[in-house]
Amino acid sequence: MQLAQRILDELGGLAGIQRVSITEMCRIHGLGFAKAAQIKAAIEMGSRLAREQAEECGVISSPADAAELLQLEMQGLSQGTLKVVILDTRNKLLGIETVYKCSLNLSLVRVGELFRVAIQKNAA
Repeated sequence: MQLAQRILDELGGLAGIQRVSITEMCRIHGLGFAKAAQIKAAIEMGSRLAREQAEECGVISSPADAAELLQLEMQGLSQGTLKVVILDTRNKLLGIETVYKCSLNLSLVRVGELFRVAIQKNAA
């Protein structure tokens, strides 16, 4: 329990664990590669479960719904990422696509890239 609390404190909670690499986790005294890999796998499984549950709901009726759907996954990203939430005419979720990953000092996006995936899936 003390090691678990130290990991959470040093890495900034669960979001911090999601963000760092296994190698970075191994720098914590008392935490080896195997245990760090298990922790990272558990965090990833939790993220996937939360996303699955949100996707099962299926209807996105507000920006808050979209944010809730993507929040766990995106809070652990180390660089800016643009995702498109694809909906049908009844706001039912058809999919989520990563369209762009930003660089350190540039974030230009072609408008055609935003709509390409939605058009391919016949989204509204």
